[in-house]
Amino acid sequence: MTIDKLKPGMTVYDTHSYRMGNTTMRTLGVWNIRIVSVNVANQSVIASWNGNPARIYFKGSWKKWRMKEPVLIDSGIMGQQRLATRAELKEMKSNV
Repeated sequence: MTIDKLKPGMTVYDTHSYRMGNTTMRTLGVWNIRIVSVNVANQSVIASWNGNPARIYFKGSWKKWRMKEPVLIDSGIMGQQRLATRAELKEMKSNV
């Protein structure tokens, strides 16, 4: 993602792995990020992550955000999820 694509008021998405409770099992989660303002000169973004109060994010954080909401697939193992592959996304589009 580049800072030129980010505009105030838009919603982007963050995905990362997290632990499932007090276990060693991990799954993938998707969170909404609402852009409040963009400072191109400083390479910073003020955004609200998952409905929390807005704060400043720098390039290390916002370059990993996604424009489209990712599709998660249940892996079938105790609620674990993963990102859909290109083939699975293509199959989903053809079935619609």
